[in-house]
Amino acid sequence: MKVFSLPHGINGSPRRVSMTPRLASIGMALALAISATSASGASDPEFLVNRAAKLVLAGDNDGALRDLDEAIRLSPNLAAAYSNRGVIYLQKQDYPRAIVDFDAAIGLDPTRASAFNNRGNAYNELGRHDTAIANYDQALSLRPIYPLALINRGIAHMALGQFDQALSDVDHAYRLKTEPLARRVRGQILEKMGDSDGAIEAYTQAIRLLGTYGEAYGLRADVYSRLGKLEPALADYDKALSLGSDDPTNLNNRCWVRALMGRDLPLALQDCDRSVSLQPESAPARATRAFVHLRMGSLDLALADADSGLRLDPKDADALFLRGAARHELGLGAEAKADIDAATAINPAVGKPYFDAGVAAWARPG
Repeated sequence: MKVFSLPHGINGSPRRVSMTPRLASIGMALALAISATSASGASDPEFLVNRAAKLVLAGDNDGALRDLDEAIRLSPNLAAAYSNRGVIYLQKQDYPRAIVDFDAAIGLDPTRASAFNNRGNAYNELGRHDTAIANYDQALSLRPIYPLALINRGIAHMALGQFDQALSDVDHAYRLKTEPLARRVRGQILEKMGDSDGAIEAYTQAIRLLGTYGEAYGLRADVYSRLGKLEPALADYDKALSLGSDDPTNLNNRCWVRALMGRDLPLALQDCDRSVSLQPESAPARATRAFVHLRMGSLDLALADADSGLRLDPKDADALFLRGAARHELGLGAEAKADIDAATAINPAVGKPYFDAGVAAWARPG
């Protein structure tokens, strides 16, 4: 069997870059098996497995599922069909069904390292990181030279706060194969450890290896922004967004950086509008747009967005702070103070980026 790798990620909600590090889209390898021989037609299960794999690569997951369902009906003991169907369920974020299919594939072929790797990915997505690590261990016992399983195990260790083990795995993977993903994940581990300079260097190495690595540009931009280096942050967000489709996190964060700079606010608003349209249930996206409206003097719109964000997440400290700032400008002093106090109780540092940008100076402590 020939094995192809498809990217998959731990999903996370977009947020303003001054807050916690982004863990969205940390790459996890999905192995998609394609038979080395082509079969005769649609009544042949191996032909259906091959055609389904090509449909996945073309983005037609529903068509691929139909072919795999039929392949399994025709040949219930075909491990590759279950394994590939599990990959599709992973992409659809239906992790329990993915695990059922990987269980079946492993039961039929317990030497299938890719199925253990992919089952580990499903458990990782469900937050069962110890179980994920056990699956990656099994994948690596079957295939010792398996860089993607090492990277995935490193991600699981990172989620558990086991940073030394995480770095050991991704560095081992990099020694086995000069893989940009290994450098990118190394950067995210170092971010979690508080090593911003090391993270920037790791993302830069990933970009040197793959100049079109949009995710690495976006992650490096996040670090620059948290360090207050807004010009290089903006340049990296521009590059990241030029390299791929609209990413709501990068749109939100570029909007946030422009609002902090107080520059190109109409362009910032375009980014925020697009980000909100892509993630209408995101409180941080609403709060970021509220910040832009506040900077533009559109107080009613700022208040409306902050209120919308708080309906989505009543404990969003930024939305509370920005509502307080808008209420203060509207002459609602008591309500403004109550919002600022509530925001600060949730996050004592919530006001710092706004104060540094010259916003809501009246609320600065002392």
